[in-house]
Amino acid sequence: MEMFEINADGSQHNCTVKKVDEKGKEQICNGHLREWLTAPADVNAKVPAGQALYRCRRCGAVYHGSARRHLRAGKVSNDTRQPQANLPTQFPVVR
Repeated sequence: MEMFEINADGSQHNCTVKKVDEKGKEQICNGHLREWLTAPADVNAKVPAGQALYRCRRCGAVYHGSARRHLRAGKVSNDTRQPQANLPTQFPVVR
């Protein structure tokens, strides 16, 4: 499995893997990258210390880079992940 590296500034949110479509035209995947928390042990062993794994939601390409803790990510405390409390819904549920 090939592993790509996220941009040094950590601002990369989309996949940059080039794929060839049915017509033979080369295109960039441009799928959204999400942190991959359920990666197999052999993939986790390849990641440098202090970095997180990310996976493209469209093509499945694997990236590694600095851990981005924003946009409703779990809070980090002593290197253990604690789930964030659920946010209230926009509209109340009427029964």
